Amino acid sequence: MKRLLLFFIALIALLTGCNQSVSSEDIAKVTYEWEKATLKADYELEQQFLYEQGTYEIHKDTPLRENDLKYEDMQIEVYYDKENDWYYSLFNYTNPEEENKVEDGYVVREKDNKLKIDIEKSKDIKQDKIKESFKREACINCK
Repeated sequence: MKRLLLFFIALIALLTGCNQSVSSEDIAKVTYEWEKATLKADYELEQQFLYEQGTYEIHKDTPLRENDLKYEDMQIEVYYDKENDWYYSLFNYTNPEEENKVEDGYVVREKDNKLKIDIEKSKDIKQDKIKESFKREACINCK
């Protein structure tokens, strides 16, 4: 009986730990939400996604814009950097309003149990180097 009780306690602890892990889908979703906020020039929403608020002030005085970017239109590759304990989110899509091709990447980090975009660390991203140095965790919406 004791073994069964210990087994269930261990199982509950294991399952609780699994629910707290970050998935590639979580990384992709925060990337999409951030990118959509920037396309709309939604300064207040942008600040909510930033690892360090105030590190991206471009749209502070910009009027809101329309944009119909859809999650399924973004191809997002996720790479994990174990040494720094952060993720690289490399993405591309065609902007539905301007019809230009967008190809970029962000460092995504956890802060206060939420995923955030680290704009400062994202400035140093070299996509080829990331693809060579890290194993791809997932490719979301890849065809």
